[in-house]
Amino acid sequence: MLKNYYQILDVSPQATKDEIKKAYKLYVFKFHPDKHDNDPFFNARFMEVQEAYEVLSDDELRSEYNSIFFDNNFNEPSEEDEVNYDLEPYVKLLVSNKKIDFGDTVQFQWKTSNISDLTIIGHGNYPVNGNVTFTPTKNTSYIFLFSNNNNTVKKEVLVEVKKNVDIWAIIGVIIGVVIAVLFFI
Repeated sequence: MLKNYYQILDVSPQATKDEIKKAYKLYVFKFHPDKHDNDPFFNARFMEVQEAYEVLSDDELRSEYNSIFFDNNFNEPSEEDEVNYDLEPYVKLLVSNKKIDFGDTVQFQWKTSNISDLTIIGHGNYPVNGNVTFTPTKNTSYIFLFSNNNNTVKKEVLVEVKKNVDIWAIIGVIIGVVIAVLFFI
């Protein structure tokens, strides 16, 4: 699957070079492995940001990327396109991030062909081409059912939610335990 470099840098496809550079600097700083003890997750994000910037900051590479990415992944069906719900369905589902901090959002975007219905289990029916944003409070498995007359395509995405640890609460508990132990000795 072709990576969505615009999503990685959190810029629109119409973003200027300055907007792309600003986003790049922000995410390079945020994900730099040296800031996170060379954690593999942050290293991977850092490399994605580097890759996205290298392509989107170069006019020729960006033009080539856009022609491949938008032609193959995000063509909206036009009115002239004939939708046949008896044919094999095609589904392209993108997720903004599968690992988020508590309180952050996750966005899903999908494009389909030959699909008549979309149900997200536990959330209801949605348009066959579109997007939705959720704010999960715990690890959540999102199940998408894309259907037509003959087939159902099931896509399941697990979103992991990292709970922020309140260090002061932990210190308070430790101090309370120490005081209780000293008091009873």
